Amino acid sequence: MQISRLRVSNEDFLVASMIDRCPKSMMLRELVKNALEAAGNASAGGQRVEIAPLGVEGARKLSIWNTGPGMDAAELYRMCDIASSIGKANALDQNFGMGAKVASLPSNQHGIRYRSCKAGRVHQVIMGKRNDIYGRLHQTNAAGESVDVLDVTDLAIAARDLSHDWTEVVLLGNRADQDTVANPYDGSPAMPPGWVAEELYARFHTLPDTTDLVLRDGCNIIGGDRVFAPIGSRAAAFANHEAVSAERGITLHYYYDAADPDAPGRLLSARGALQPAVSTAGLIWRDEIYDLRPGWAWLHEAPIFGLPFGARHFSVYVELPDDFPLIPDGYRQFLRHAGNTQHHVHTREFAGLALRHRPAWLLELLRSFAPDASHTAPLHGEMKTLFRALRIRRRWWAPAGDSPPPAPVADDAAPIDADPARDDAEMAQPKPDRAPGEEEMEYEVPPQIVPLRDEADIRERGMEGKAARFYPETHQLFLNTAYSAFAQFAAQLQQLHATHEDQEAVRRAALTTTERILTRQICRKLVFGLGKRGTWHPWEVDQACSMYSLTLAADDSGAFYAEARAAMAEALAQRPAPPPEQGREVDVRDFVAA
Repeated sequence: MQISRLRVSNEDFLVASMIDRCPKSMMLRELVKNALEAAGNASAGGQRVEIAPLGVEGARKLSIWNTGPGMDAAELYRMCDIASSIGKANALDQNFGMGAKVASLPSNQHGIRYRSCKAGRVHQVIMGKRNDIYGRLHQTNAAGESVDVLDVTDLAIAARDLSHDWTEVVLLGNRADQDTVANPYDGSPAMPPGWVAEELYARFHTLPDTTDLVLRDGCNIIGGDRVFAPIGSRAAAFANHEAVSAERGITLHYYYDAADPDAPGRLLSARGALQPAVSTAGLIWRDEIYDLRPGWAWLHEAPIFGLPFGARHFSVYVELPDDFPLIPDGYRQFLRHAGNTQHHVHTREFAGLALRHRPAWLLELLRSFAPDASHTAPLHGEMKTLFRALRIRRRWWAPAGDSPPPAPVADDAAPIDADPARDDAEMAQPKPDRAPGEEEMEYEVPPQIVPLRDEADIRERGMEGKAARFYPETHQLFLNTAYSAFAQFAAQLQQLHATHEDQEAVRRAALTTTERILTRQICRKLVFGLGKRGTWHPWEVDQACSMYSLTLAADDSGAFYAEARAAMAEALAQRPAPPPEQGREVDVRDFVAA
């Protein structure tokens, strides 16, 4: 069957829209990726990429230079077109032919200068934006003619060796006087010192072993020329690292850095290259990092990956095989699932996988970080009884070692929500088969209760000023024992026994009683919140179980004051055990498995 090809009616608009919508953050990635691919085709021993400052008409400009096959005048001209590349086939999962140009032009409307040396001749193209049109800027040759491609061999020979092929890209910015090394986006956004290395660390997990990527003096915060080494190339520098094979060809990378993240000097690796801060998570596909979860974003999510404590020392990367059913988006900022609605691929989708495959050394480290929670044991029985009394059915959780859940059966009482997919996940109730005579319902189980006393652990969970946080993914309840309500309640109990002869015993009893009483109040609030599953909308259940709601429960402690007084008197009469911070060592499985 014949077909009439679709044409572009307004080419200028299409080109401008593709360029102006490209995220600025992709600029350095695209330029460096192109340079690495080209350098990989250079002769052995000569595979090199350099990122360096370069003086252009009195201003400092960022340059990316690489060895590898050069381009002649015709090839350089053709390379500048959208969806065009030299020596590469266009494909959705390979080369789009527009990345570096499209990603760089929004921040370099004054110009991007391309120079390429091939067979001893150097040609130059300058791309930019004039009169609201993107294109090749006209240059004047020796004959006074206006041309798109200019032979600059005589200019280049003074600065570069022309005995081998190379290509150089120079970012001229939006203004002639703009310093694109320190200010690549013309102040929107402003970039910190060392931004080049930071963006490279956030994107590349490993680099080709045969290619050196060098940050020249002026492009790194240490000074001098430094060989860039991403996290995957420095595994041996960490206190512990392991790559674990998992299902579907996925590889899980676990990194542990015992150093204090704020310790001076930790930005130097064995090779003298910059290091990133650890405590990150992300996806790896074809050696590049996607959906990076840095800093607080990672620390808040770490418990669902099986890292309830010490997450500031750990990084977890999920490496997907090359043939995983994925499609990168048009600007390679995100990955999408192939097929269906092609929704974004998120790192947290693989949290259960990372939890189940944690290596033994990681579990041992978690054991050393785990706080004592022995005084919360009686609460489990009370919560279990309450779950049964309220007839709250069990939802499957995903702790280590558990088998996958049975196929969920929708609850007939569940209301229709605006998000059916979420209804399926949140409101469906598993109903395992039971033998005749067994009770018809499998009741919810109490969550693991994890009291936090270390300020760093509290910050990791984002719980400053909050009393508790429930992670439904791992069925864990974290308590902030430094929250003001705990201190105030304990102080009131201590004041009752101000004349007691053993004030240390009074302090210990007040702390233990306070934690038990307030934790009980928080747990009851959580149980009633979970009890609304299937009758309230999922987002309403989330609100009922949120750390804000649980914090209000801790603040409303007056109703339990009489009970606390009685418990305090009994504790002093029995000479209580040491306080929680001096409690027994517990098995980490108490905190990471339901």
